[in-house]
Amino acid sequence: LFLFLKKYWGKNHILLKDKKLFDWQYKNNLNKNYNFIVAVSKKNEILGILGFIPLSHFSKKLKFIKRAWLSIWIIKNKISFPGLGIGMINYLEKKIGFKTILNIGLNNRVVPLFKSLKYRTGILDQYLLINDRIKKFSILSNYKNSRLSFRSSGKNFKDYKLSDMSERDFKSLKIKTKKSLFKIEPKKDADYIINRYLKHPRYRYRILSVNKKNKLCSSIIVLRKVSHNNSSILRIVDYQGEIKDLSRLKYSFKKLLYKGNHEYIDFLQSGIPNSILKKSGFVSVYHIKNLVAPNYFEPFVKKIIKINFAYKSEQKKDFFFFKADGDQDRPNVI
Repeated sequence: LFLFLKKYWGKNHILLKDKKLFDWQYKNNLNKNYNFIVAVSKKNEILGILGFIPLSHFSKKLKFIKRAWLSIWIIKNKISFPGLGIGMINYLEKKIGFKTILNIGLNNRVVPLFKSLKYRTGILDQYLLINDRIKKFSILSNYKNSRLSFRSSGKNFKDYKLSDMSERDFKSLKIKTKKSLFKIEPKKDADYIINRYLKHPRYRYRILSVNKKNKLCSSIIVLRKVSHNNSSILRIVDYQGEIKDLSRLKYSFKKLLYKGNHEYIDFLQSGIPNSILKKSGFVSVYHIKNLVAPNYFEPFVKKIIKINFAYKSEQKKDFFFFKADGDQDRPNVI
């Protein structure tokens, strides 16, 4: 598998140089195999591979929920083996039994293919909450109207607080609270949040609880600091809980920005209504002409790069997608 990846994916890719990171991302926590479908010839030669990340990869409690993210997808020779790529996806669905197949980060060329396979497709919308105290931006480009940063119809709900949570804090949440946090699809749970974020081998994530006065935690926000050229942003990479809480966090978000002198908070997602995010001062990058908020930092690319997603499921519920779903939020350089 590694020899194939080095030859057809790139011998200098960080996942092939960082075995700990590779194992964390792809080594199955139940059977200790790697989560790859491998197509081989009669001569035992690898023809193609398809990586996948089950939801249970970060929580054994989710092993009965048959949902998985697609990941590395390489065919040695597409002309000689037409249909092999789709064949591996069908194998994942029909032979292994995943009822929901999710894909995020797919390139524009394969979007029509997934549409033809009856997948629902879309693009993550990128929202920004810009620090109005910064006069000169290093990361953000073509931003001229600082007044736009906190323009919203929402109020400053100062009784809503954001508090950092440790692994111990998270585990100590009451069972009732944990259940109410994980309502949206694709389904996650407390173990997923701990293992995916707090135990990440390379990144340091923050888990923030949303609290109103002395009430129990009603939502959680997962974010991390991203830096470039002595400047930084905060990136929200996951959200669980009450969606309406987001409309009441403008004051708390502003405090986070001011305290760290971050240029902005960005939030790449699909599923949360624009009206809710607008009340917290967020604006869509796609609604501001010429504004550039980079998506890639490793290496740094100063342009907007849209992230496609696709999914197919027996579930009739709406699905929510965030920046850290699948294999999207991971190191790309050593």
